[in-house]
Amino acid sequence: MNIWRMKKKALTGLEEALGSEVLQQLRIKSALTDGSQFRPKMMEQPSRASILKLLQIEEGGFGPEYGAASTRANVGVGINRGLEMELRQIHFKHQRDMQAVTTDVQWNKLEDIRRKLSQAIDSWFKRLGDFMPADAVNGLSLMQSGPEETKLGLPSDFPRCDHAKLGILSHALIERELRIGQAHDALKKLRTLLGLKSFLVRRKRQNVGYTVTTRAESEIQKVDVHVKRWQKVYRRAWEAVEVLRGDGRIPQEYRAWLELRPLTNGDCIMLSDWMSDQAYWKKVGEKEAAEATMRGKGPKKLSWIWKIELDLTVESGQGIEDAVEGWTNEGNFT
Repeated sequence: MNIWRMKKKALTGLEEALGSEVLQQLRIKSALTDGSQFRPKMMEQPSRASILKLLQIEEGGFGPEYGAASTRANVGVGINRGLEMELRQIHFKHQRDMQAVTTDVQWNKLEDIRRKLSQAIDSWFKRLGDFMPADAVNGLSLMQSGPEETKLGLPSDFPRCDHAKLGILSHALIERELRIGQAHDALKKLRTLLGLKSFLVRRKRQNVGYTVTTRAESEIQKVDVHVKRWQKVYRRAWEAVEVLRGDGRIPQEYRAWLELRPLTNGDCIMLSDWMSDQAYWKKVGEKEAAEATMRGKGPKKLSWIWKIELDLTVESGQGIEDAVEGWTNEGNFT
């Protein structure tokens, strides 16, 4: 009771210090708000395009360890082209592995794509010396089984211990920045695809019928194929970032980097599945949910690929749930 009286006295003194006019404005603002100021805010993650832009301008925020501004821009554009080429390799390998080739037409089509990829890679190597040192270009081994397996000579293709000898320390830093953007781009693609899958699953359940169900199943399978493809893109980006980091510790201010981690198939969960699981355990009750959690069978945790979009200093179940409901209500994720 004494503590309550002391707090009341302190608040009363603060109100008098603010004045009646300021206090009235604060009360009006509080009455009109919906509590959204207390919910987690959406975080804008870096994209490869935004990082490439910063690498090309003087005020991009990159130190001298990334090279002079003009050199940094040239290297950044060159490595970005390499990431585009690598993306073509990943997409081709995914198509090769996922598509059943049962006819001559399908075989010829796949070989035509491989031939075009081979030609594009030949052109890539002709320009590799424009931004990579000669030692790095000459030290690259080209003994691969096909264009889809060819190492492109990016800094991440070389052991980190050789970067100084090859003169690509600044190149490695630039690739690392672009890879972080690439990883976040892939995660954004995955979230979008999982949202689409959630919508298709819901539509399938709401529209009963053989034709509708069959079509929905086909569409869901196509989305699953795309999910697997972008999983591969993310994992390649993560693998490269790990090579470029070596044993170095990630500084705390590099939030976009700290948020990344290895991706498992279980991480790629639909929001609707997580929300249904949360709703079930709410009905069961807190005590039962806590006991089930102790046995390893309690409520599911929201996957990190969704949580990195939120400005969360402390992981709050209610805060996360409010944010997810906001996404759903606004139609950002279906």
